[in-house]
Amino acid sequence: MKTELTSSNLMRIRDFMSLLLTYPMKLDEEDILKSWLAAFSERKAHLLSYGEDDIVMIDKPWLELTEKAFRRMQVFIPMQRIWGRSIQNHVTPEAILPMAVDLAVDQLIQTLFSRDCSARYIRLLTRNLVEKTSVVNKVAAALEEKENVFGTDKDFLRALWIDASTYGTNAEVRVQEEINTMMAVGFPVAEDDDELRAQYIEEKMASNRHLVIVVNANSNKKLDLQQVHFPTGIVVLITTELPTQVNNNDDFRITCMMDLNIRIQDHLLHWQVFCRYVNYSTIRSSSTIQRIAAQIVKECHGHLLAIVLVANYLKHRQQVRQWELALVKLLSLNPSYDYQGSDRIGISRVMVNAFVNIIWEDINRGEKLCLERMLFVHNIKIGVQADILESMFSTLLGHSRGERFAQPLIKMLQDRFVLLNDASADFYVPVETYDIIKSLHTSNPSIISQGALGLTELPYIGRWHGLIRIELMDNEICELPQSPDFPKLLVLLLQGNADLLDIPDSFFDHMPLLQHLDLSYTSIRDLPPSVSKLTQLKKFYLRGCDLFMELPPQIGQLKNLVDFDLDGTLITHLAEEIRELINLQSLTLCFDRYHHLLGYGKKSKQNSNSTIIPPGLISKLTRLSYLSINVDPEDERWNENVVSVLVEIFGLKKLQKVSIYVPKAELLELIPSTRFLNFKLVVGHHVKRFISRVTPELEQKFKNCDYSIKFVNGVNVPNGVKMNLGHFKALYLDRHMTIKSLSDFELRNLSGLQVCILAECNEMETIVDGSYLHDEHALPNLEFLSVFYMKNLRSICESPERSFLHLKSIALHTCPMLTTIFTFESLYNLYFLEEIIIEDCPKVTTLISRDSPEQESAERILHRLRMITLLYLPELVNIFNGLHVYHTLEKMVFYYCPKLQSLSKLELSSKSLKIIKGENKWWEALKWNAAEWGDAGRPIFLEPIFSPINEEDDILTQLAAHQGFMYLVIFTYHLSKFHDVGGMQMIIINK
Repeated sequence: MKTELTSSNLMRIRDFMSLLLTYPMKLDEEDILKSWLAAFSERKAHLLSYGEDDIVMIDKPWLELTEKAFRRMQVFIPMQRIWGRSIQNHVTPEAILPMAVDLAVDQLIQTLFSRDCSARYIRLLTRNLVEKTSVVNKVAAALEEKENVFGTDKDFLRALWIDASTYGTNAEVRVQEEINTMMAVGFPVAEDDDELRAQYIEEKMASNRHLVIVVNANSNKKLDLQQVHFPTGIVVLITTELPTQVNNNDDFRITCMMDLNIRIQDHLLHWQVFCRYVNYSTIRSSSTIQRIAAQIVKECHGHLLAIVLVANYLKHRQQVRQWELALVKLLSLNPSYDYQGSDRIGISRVMVNAFVNIIWEDINRGEKLCLERMLFVHNIKIGVQADILESMFSTLLGHSRGERFAQPLIKMLQDRFVLLNDASADFYVPVETYDIIKSLHTSNPSIISQGALGLTELPYIGRWHGLIRIELMDNEICELPQSPDFPKLLVLLLQGNADLLDIPDSFFDHMPLLQHLDLSYTSIRDLPPSVSKLTQLKKFYLRGCDLFMELPPQIGQLKNLVDFDLDGTLITHLAEEIRELINLQSLTLCFDRYHHLLGYGKKSKQNSNSTIIPPGLISKLTRLSYLSINVDPEDERWNENVVSVLVEIFGLKKLQKVSIYVPKAELLELIPSTRFLNFKLVVGHHVKRFISRVTPELEQKFKNCDYSIKFVNGVNVPNGVKMNLGHFKALYLDRHMTIKSLSDFELRNLSGLQVCILAECNEMETIVDGSYLHDEHALPNLEFLSVFYMKNLRSICESPERSFLHLKSIALHTCPMLTTIFTFESLYNLYFLEEIIIEDCPKVTTLISRDSPEQESAERILHRLRMITLLYLPELVNIFNGLHVYHTLEKMVFYYCPKLQSLSKLELSSKSLKIIKGENKWWEALKWNAAEWGDAGRPIFLEPIFSPINEEDDILTQLAAHQGFMYLVIFTYHLSKFHDVGGMQMIIINK
């Protein structure tokens, strides 16, 4: 849209909006257009104070409304037409010209009899005398028809026709005389009092609404309506446009006076839109095609979207028979469509035919499914972001296909004008298109999407014979039908129906094409025999079925299975029949409920001697690319089974990602040096604990890390760990018994680490021991460091000048001996540091230690620091030890730091500072150094950004709940950049 608008521009916009509202196309934005027109009427007097080319000063509310209306309007209308310019060299066939006249007359009649009409003066502009004569005749015929059908007296007392086409000079005087003569009808002839006659005429003029139609002269001398006194009602001026710029100023003055200008030229829009979207050279190449093109446009009766759909369909079709077929489709009723339903809601039948016969019949089943699924997308008729549609289409098409086809599908639907997008870049479905797809879906659905609606049983399925996809997840369904007939069904989603206990034996008998079945988080105990009928099944999910105990022998018949998820089930061993699933690419197994089943150690001899995974089974699954095996660390069977499983894993050439528990670190020496997989390893013997020092949220985020190793209850540094550690990006060291520092693992093996969690390594005194550093950097790629409950930790790094070059976040929790966090020398390495969290470290007096007060920095430090949280630090006396922090700091939190009795101006200099949170009594007791802050004490600018902590409530809960405050986001957000971890979440450390 033009950023600067003249009064002439605004009037052209008004005229085109009015034109659009009389065309048969339903508009989502109809209310917006009407609101704009009402606003224009209110501002018309203001516009008249500007010249034709003067830039109009528009107030913000109206400007926003203008932009909103303009965005949708320009989807169909070529902008050249709005600004009054011609479009290329599109020759208009003679057959189109009468249609333009009909549409212009129809616009006039609709406007005259509209309840919303507030116009006083309307001008209908023709291009020549012949056209004007045709308009006059058609307007008269239309008014007569209105009167015969409805009677015009309810809208107008009567229509007064004045033919001024033959008037020369003093035309205004003669028009006035005619009006007075018509108004005087009924005045007593005997009365010869001119004053009484004039009074009678005036009363009649003011008493009722009149319709005055003036046919103007065919010359450059235009009738000046301002010199004529018209009766109450609407005045219509039918005239011809000036062929040249003669008397252009007069014409602009008349244009400004008009409340609406209807131009025959503008109603050639339907032809110009058709030519815009079709290959115009094809029209010029054949008189037959030109005739068919004109007929198509005529049959659309001004329905712009129908015109666009057909024109775009014909863009690359050059054969006459193809154009003839398109015309036939446009005129033919589709026997499978409910036209009466569309008639009831006001959808033009030509639009139905254009979409159903030309678009819908030309796309494949998967594309139709995606269109039906869009019916359930929130705000799809208003606008949604492209990534929402991409995600939905990817899911519908299957992730492997979806990632490759989602964007091209959106582009195809956009090219076919099924999806539209405006200047905001959001995609939306036009209201008529939406209603037509909804009607198709209702009569013959391909998809049912009724998730999270509280359903207790499957909806009525009598008309669902053609269903392709059923989405009934997260309901309360407790019973399924015995043997539903779904011959075309591809996807069945029942996950999250926790009340579902049983599946009828013959439930799957009539689903021969089913490819995707999700029964996750239901309460089913087993699978029915009819599961063997699902020979086309590719994706099968039983995740979280915590009552499911055993796979049936029939599982081996699902030979096309690609993705099988059994995580969170109660199975104790893998069925032998799994070896038959030779097409498996992803397999997720879970055997960690073993002790739950056997009463925590009361094992039967049969179960205790059984094998979790039969020998040779994994090696048969040669197409596996992902394997996850979750076992109970106390299950002794795994100790006997793990070696054979590892050997088989390393023999799978297509395997890329493995998540597995390895009870003994020595077994890592089995990993081939020539091929390292994307491992998610838990190494070392451990038992499950009800209480962990590390939060469950952080534990889960670590589990989502690729190339990760969790080393539990370690002693010394096993060779198997040391030789493979260089391949990992995330390390979680949990309760290592002997390690003094990470340097014990040899720092060259840790150079690739990006994430590090250290918990309860009670012998660790420093994280990086400087005596191990030679010419190498320590942890040069580490970005996120979290430390929990380190009994003897005294410092972070003993040689800081070569350490932590990319550190972004550091969180230290409960380190009772810690005294040194950062040294003066380390500051130059911490350019990327954004977040500091220190909690329950009672010996910390400052965050930055200096050997002497003379150590100063000429530059500001910590260039990217945004957030600092200091909790339970009883000996803290200052924050940055007098050094000047860069002005990026946004948020500061303090709790129980009683010796922190003043805040330096160097620490609070950030212009970005948005919040300081702490105890109210601490804040009130703070001392403000007069040399820094002046004699006034606490600066006024700090008052609105301080937020007190209520000490009677849970402290950390308050911090987490504080709106917009990302308390303890240890590495959730940043980790997603590297490991596809989901969005920002709160991680709360409970003491």
